[in-house]
Amino acid sequence: MTTQRTPCLGRHTVAWVAILVGLLGSASPAQPVLLSAPLPLSYARYRVALETPQTIFQWQDAAVVVRVQNGQGLLVDGIPVTFQVDPAWARYASIRPARALTQGGRARATLRADRVGLVWFTVRVGAVTQRAAIAVVMPIATAYGPAVRAAHERRQLTCPRASGALLETARRTQEP
Repeated sequence: MTTQRTPCLGRHTVAWVAILVGLLGSASPAQPVLLSAPLPLSYARYRVALETPQTIFQWQDAAVVVRVQNGQGLLVDGIPVTFQVDPAWARYASIRPARALTQGGRARATLRADRVGLVWFTVRVGAVTQRAAIAVVMPIATAYGPAVRAAHERRQLTCPRASGALLETARRTQEP
């Protein structure tokens, strides 16, 4: 019994053309884009990204940076951002300022913790809310006395990077 092969050229050609059009775009000339008035801020959708260290020393200031982009991926200025430490940490940590406006698409705040542990905080941008945590560790010193305190105040100590397993364990035990 002989089998007759049907040519696959048609299917392969269609598949290759579809892939090329997808990668290169359509062959039609560029169409003009109609510009309309920008949407009010309450209707715009934002993408929010947090830039924070994973670990800081106790009594050390940590920068919390929020990057805000619109739907087209452009950084947005003048957007109000709210920062808040979780209530369980309110006595031991602070974040200042509590409110900031984006400049250059970024809003900055400073977090400081007086206690060792995993500090949870919340960032709000419009309807978008994100929670994050920073592990606070005790500074390690090789000597005791005023020299160590002075070095700490000059922020000459560096913060060791906590292992992923340590951070994950701390998050699981302290997450509400």
